[in-house]
Amino acid sequence: RQGAAFFLTLAAGTAGRRRSRRVRLAAPDGAAVASSSPAVKRYYLFILFSTAIRSFEAGVVASMMPSIRESLALSFTSQGNLAGSPDYGIVPSGIIAMAMFKRFSAYSVLTTGYFIIAAVAVFGAIFPSLPALIAARAVGGLCWGFAAVHYPTWVNRYGPPETRTMWMAGINAMLLTGIVSGYIVGGISRSTGLASWTHLYMLEGLLMLGCGVCGSFFAKDLVQVSDTLEEVSADSQESPASQDELGPDKTAQGRSVIPAELRFLLKSRLFLFTLAAGCFQSGSVGFMLYFITQALGAIFD
Repeated sequence: RQGAAFFLTLAAGTAGRRRSRRVRLAAPDGAAVASSSPAVKRYYLFILFSTAIRSFEAGVVASMMPSIRESLALSFTSQGNLAGSPDYGIVPSGIIAMAMFKRFSAYSVLTTGYFIIAAVAVFGAIFPSLPALIAARAVGGLCWGFAAVHYPTWVNRYGPPETRTMWMAGINAMLLTGIVSGYIVGGISRSTGLASWTHLYMLEGLLMLGCGVCGSFFAKDLVQVSDTLEEVSADSQESPASQDELGPDKTAQGRSVIPAELRFLLKSRLFLFTLAAGCFQSGSVGFMLYFITQALGAIFD
C-alpha cells in the first residue's frame, strides 16, 4: 500500500518539477540552498528514516493480521476492508496535495501530517476497533501521501545532480526496508508473545510523533520546494511585468478551474502506466504477504 503511494506521488512530483524549475530560474544568486550543504544531507536522512518508519506500519499489520482478526472478531470481508483502508487516503492524496502545497507551506503541511498520523495511530492502539483502525490507516495514508508527493520533488530540486537518481532509489529502498522490518518484528512478536498488535501500533504512533518533532526543527526554506499562492500573488503585485514573463500558460492557469498540474498528469501516459504498474505491484506484494502469513499461521499455530 505504501508502494502505491510512492508510485502515484512520484509521478505527481513530475508535475511539480515545472514549478520548481521556474522558481529556481527566478531566484537570485545564492538564494537556493546548495545541494552539498550539510542541511540538505540531514534533511535527506530524515526523509529516509521517516519513510522507513511510516512503511513499518504496513508490515506490522500484514504480519499481525491473524492476531487482529482474533482480537476484533473480523470476518474475511472486514479483513479485506482493513487491508485496503490505506488506499482510501492514498488514492486522493496526490490530487489533494497539489492544492495543499499551493496554499500552505510544505513545512506546515508535512509537520502537521506527521502529528496527525501519530495521533490516529495512538488512538487506534488505545481504542482498538475495526472503525478506529480503518480510520487510522485511511487518515494515515492521506497524510503520508503529502510527504510522498513532496519527497521526490524535493530530491529533484535539492539533490546533487550526479547522485539524484541514487537518492530517489534510496527512498524506494527505505520504503521496502520499513515494510520488511515491520513484517519481521510483527511475526516475531506474534510467535513469541513478546508484544501484541496494539503495542506495535502504539510504537508506530510514537515513532511518527518523533518524526513530527524532528521535522519541526528543519528550516522552512529548506523544506519548501515552490512558492505558495500567497507568495506568487505578492510577487505579482510587486512586479506586474511578471505576468508577461510567466507566459500565457501561467495566466490561463489562474482562470482555469482544473489545476494545470492535474491537466498535465491526466494527459501523461507515463503517469497512467506508472500508476497502474505501482498499484499492481503493491497489491501483489500485499496479497503475497497475506497468504504467507496465513500459511505460516496454519503450520505453526
